[in-house]
Amino acid sequence: MTEIEADKDLLRAEFAMSTCRLEKSLEQLKDKSTGQVVELGKRADVINRLKIERDALKVELIELNAQLEALKQRPISTSERGTAKARRARSSRVRLAADSNDAKQRAL
Repeated sequence: MTEIEADKDLLRAEFAMSTCRLEKSLEQLKDKSTGQVVELGKRADVINRLKIERDALKVELIELNAQLEALKQRPISTSERGTAKARRARSSRVRLAADSNDAKQRAL
């Protein structure tokens, strides 16, 4: 009878030790899982911040492309104005030269 009691006590002790080991493993897994959830939260925050920055950069890129297109159009009209001014300046020089020649011939 004593031997049976000793075996039962041994089984109880082994079960208690096994339960204790499982509880410790479970606690470690919970800690590890909590750490991973925290890390995932941090990474999600970084991803969201990067998405916001990306969207802001997309808007800025669209604005810059619009400005570039506007600037591409401006030189055309500016060069056309410059060409017209150059033509007027040439014709003015021609008229001045002709007037100057006329004045010289009258003076002679």
